[in-house]
Amino acid sequence: MDKRYRYESWETFVASQVPLKEYTAEQVSAAVEQMNNPDLDEFLKYQRGQLWLAQLNNLWEDSELPPDWKQFKYAVDRAASATVSGDTSEIALAFYQLGQAAGQLENEMIKEAIVPALLVQQREAKRTRKQDERNWWKSAASKTLKECAQREAVALWELDTEQLIRIGEMCELVYKKLLTATHGHELYGYLPGSPEGIKAWLRPVAPAYATKAGPPKRK
Repeated sequence: MDKRYRYESWETFVASQVPLKEYTAEQVSAAVEQMNNPDLDEFLKYQRGQLWLAQLNNLWEDSELPPDWKQFKYAVDRAASATVSGDTSEIALAFYQLGQAAGQLENEMIKEAIVPALLVQQREAKRTRKQDERNWWKSAASKTLKECAQREAVALWELDTEQLIRIGEMCELVYKKLLTATHGHELYGYLPGSPEGIKAWLRPVAPAYATKAGPPKRK
């Protein structure tokens, strides 16, 4: 599992096991078969792992979980109990609810990665009191945005099996994601004014082909 925690329905979980550009006819058939006959124990284990990672990353106790996460934890616990009971009807309903709860979180990966990480740093700053709040916020916001930008860029470059995405284009793609993720949040005001402004953030994680001069060679 990569370092970014994420929330996935069963179908997405199965499909994510094989990179899209690497599908063969046999793998497609196998994936469809697995989606139709899910390994519920494996799915439950995966969702438990997502809950554990989220609580670890955000320093959440059970009593501190946000509403969506409380619903997700309830669904995980219910699915676990249903599996033990062996009641077919209860298992079906519990795993349906778990899929619904996971689906509500699935599209929030970027926001869930940015804001909690910033809050962790904020708690640390309040403990140390080494700098005033305004200077700390600017530094923490910049660091958080940079880390999120690098995570997104690395993930996209890993999918770029044809090695076509140069760093300038990646800046455009990641900058748009950051704009969407931070809209309506104070972090929005700390974004660079243009995609070019995040190039220095992405350069350390860019593969060699992404920084070459000239247009990419089509394969």
